[in-house]
Amino acid sequence: MRRARDLAKLGLTAALLGSCSSTPSPVLQQFGGMREVMREGHVEGRVRLADLGVGPSTIGVGALEGLAGEITIAGGEVHLATAVDLVLRDSTDVASHRATLLSIATPRDLSSEKSATPLDDTTLARRAAEFGPLAAVDVVGTVEHLELHVTRGACPHGVTTPATAPLTRSVATGTTVQLVGFYAENAGGVLTHHGTAFHLHAIVTESDGTHTSGHVDAFSLREGALVRLGRIER
Repeated sequence: MRRARDLAKLGLTAALLGSCSSTPSPVLQQFGGMREVMREGHVEGRVRLADLGVGPSTIGVGALEGLAGEITIAGGEVHLATAVDLVLRDSTDVASHRATLLSIATPRDLSSEKSATPLDDTTLARRAAEFGPLAAVDVVGTVEHLELHVTRGACPHGVTTPATAPLTRSVATGTTVQLVGFYAENAGGVLTHHGTAFHLHAIVTESDGTHTSGHVDAFSLREGALVRLGRIER
C-alpha cells in the first residue's frame, strides 16, 4: 500500500513497474523504487535492457540487477558502469543484463540554452521546476566539482559492508561531462534518494577520449554549460 501511495505522488501507476516498451515513449516508466531496492534489498531483475525502446533523446537512470552497477541512458546508448575489485569499467553491451531499478522516458518539447552562470543542484532545480514537478534533464558542461559512485552489491545510501562498498570517484576539474536524469518533486524513496529532487547520472569524457559513467552524488559545472530540459507525460 505504501508503494502505491508513493507512485501516486508521481502520477504513476503500478502497471508501469511491469510494463516494457519497444519504442521510445514520453511517458515515464518506473521499474522498482529507491526504497525497496536500496533499503529493503529487493534487487531482483525487473526489465531486460535489450527490450527497452531507446531513441536519440531517451534518458534513463538506474541500477543493474543485484546492484551490480549503474545504468545510464543518453544519446541512443545504454552505458553500464561496474566496479569489480574496485576497477571501474564502462560498457554498452546490454544483451544479458537486467535492471532492478530504472527510470526511463523520451521527453517532449526539449528546451536548450547555455547557462550564463555556474550550475549546481540549486540553480538547476530552479530551472527544472519551470517544467513542472517532473522533468527530464540533459546537461553538457565542464566540471568544477563532481562526485560519483558506482554500486557493487549495495548503495552508499543503504547498508553496506567492506565487500559491497561502492566505488567512489572525484572527477578532475576541467573535465567534460554529460549529466542526465530526472528532476522530481516529493519523490524521495521512489524516483530519487531522500533529501534531493534529482536522480542524475554522469557520462564522463576521459582524457583519452573514452567514456565512463556513474551516479552523481554532488556536482557543480562552470558557466557555459548547455542545459536541456524536457517535459514528461504521466
